[in-house]
Amino acid sequence: MAFGLKSTETPAELTLEQRVNSAAAVAESARTLFEVAATDLETAAYEQALIRDAALAEAERLNDLALAADDECIRNAEAAAKIRALVA
Repeated sequence: MAFGLKSTETPAELTLEQRVNSAAAVAESARTLFEVAATDLETAAYEQALIRDAALAEAERLNDLALAADDECIRNAEAAAKIRALVA
């Protein structure tokens, strides 16, 4: 093949060793890709756990605020009733 011209010859069939080496390379590549995918999933799980923990903490804080608001509402209603009873 001179000057980048394509050969019209048919390539020889791969030897058994070449096919085994090729299959091994594909398997190694697949293994590497699965390792990367597993690492990505572990990272995502860790990040989701952080989000979950933050959301639970915020939910707890909001629940505490709701309970405090409920207590304040009851106190205000009781105070209003006492004032109305005094002025009635």
